[in-house]
Amino acid sequence: MTDFKLGRFAWACVLGLGMAWVGGCATDSNVAPSIDGPSFGHIPIGGPRTTSTTPQYEGWTVCKTYVGKVGAPVVIDVGVDRGNDASVDTTFSVTVADGECWLLWIGDATTDNVMVTENVPTDPDGTYDVTWVKQTITGINPTTPLPDASGTGAGPVSEAFSGGPSGVTGVLVTFTNTFVPTPGGGEGCTPGYWKNHTGLKSQTDQWPPTGYAQGDSYDGTFGVTSSFGGTLLEALNRGGGGEIALGRHAVAALLNSTHPDVSYDLSAAGVIAAVQAAYAGGDFEGVKNTLAWYNEQGCPIGN
Repeated sequence: MTDFKLGRFAWACVLGLGMAWVGGCATDSNVAPSIDGPSFGHIPIGGPRTTSTTPQYEGWTVCKTYVGKVGAPVVIDVGVDRGNDASVDTTFSVTVADGECWLLWIGDATTDNVMVTENVPTDPDGTYDVTWVKQTITGINPTTPLPDASGTGAGPVSEAFSGGPSGVTGVLVTFTNTFVPTPGGGEGCTPGYWKNHTGLKSQTDQWPPTGYAQGDSYDGTFGVTSSFGGTLLEALNRGGGGEIALGRHAVAALLNSTHPDVSYDLSAAGVIAAVQAAYAGGDFEGVKNTLAWYNEQGCPIGN
């Protein structure tokens, strides 16, 4: 479930007023979001719109997703132009992880232009392409979606909401980062290969050159708490999808990355970081697919 978060001030208003935004809660912003909020679904975030004379309070939300390989949480820089007069009056930053959303700003009847910019994550094994989609809703009763806007790059992505019956009544911007691996050796052996080459022999197509043993702990090696535990070899031999499939490809990727005769695209540290990110963010399938792509490029050390 997508994790929506609100600032302390806005959350106190929601609890105290049951989403009926009035007087004391219709102030500027929640510039330090810090606690979990409910899953509102899509925009708008804010109070009810009842009549054309009711002041409109409008929510501005930003979300973050990864594709291919989950990266670390990123910092989103926010600027707010109060009055939309080309002068940025407020700036702050929030840290957003994969699958999270933050309610950044609660607007009032004053025209507020909110601008969000993502600080693109870095990765030793590649880069991240950045795309964004901006969704808005308009009208007294916030049921009419406007056409989505989309683009590339880190931003700034902006939207001015003016309050009142004709203004935009909710904004949701989702930044998506797609991992693009650095071109490397283009070699990799599958989980099936490593499962069938476990003998402690002197040949270079066995596990010993990698520095890992079949009996090493899966959880200990990757620094995770899995649902299955056990050894690297047991993880390699398990059948199934989801986390189990990730386990197979994680072990194969680690062996590929450390074997001297396999020119693998990821380092051992990169493989371990990807697996840890999958457990932290719950994206077992996405990370599995990335590792599987690397593992299936062609094995140079045997059949």
